[in-house]
Amino acid sequence: MIVTAQVKGSTSLSLQTEGKWNPLNSVALIDTKEGKTLLMKGGQLAHNFTLDELRSEGRFLLAINHVKLSADGQSPAFEVKALGNPVTAPVIDLLISHPTAMAKRWRVVDAAGRETGQGSFSASGGLQHRLTVPGMRNTGAYIVQVVMDNGETQQVRILKN
Repeated sequence: MIVTAQVKGSTSLSLQTEGKWNPLNSVALIDTKEGKTLLMKGGQLAHNFTLDELRSEGRFLLAINHVKLSADGQSPAFEVKALGNPVTAPVIDLLISHPTAMAKRWRVVDAAGRETGQGSFSASGGLQHRLTVPGMRNTGAYIVQVVMDNGETQQVRILKN
């Protein structure tokens, strides 16, 4: 997300949803400079901050968690999404949603099937997770496998430039 202003200093950013939203869906604004994740409530979000430059690129990320419903059309399905794909560094931001289970472990393999990283998710849970994968040095395709505490697994493909 690129933010531009006519003057530096104190400013605010306002976001609003349009149309009808499934109440299970969520939108968050991530301010990477301040290290804050702000969840949109009631279809609106306002964030006050200080702009050091007239143009700020990469400071803000918009995370939209669209909860996919299962075949019955009522209950949310298990879903793993990568944010900012392709990635340029060995860091992967994931949104993980499950109706009843918590994310437990993760594993990353390269296109040849070699493991490049693994780890556990924090016990605090949440939807958004940042993985640092030191072994993900080369450009190419990678697979992130997420294991939930009930044993279910799901994979998402990542491209690294």
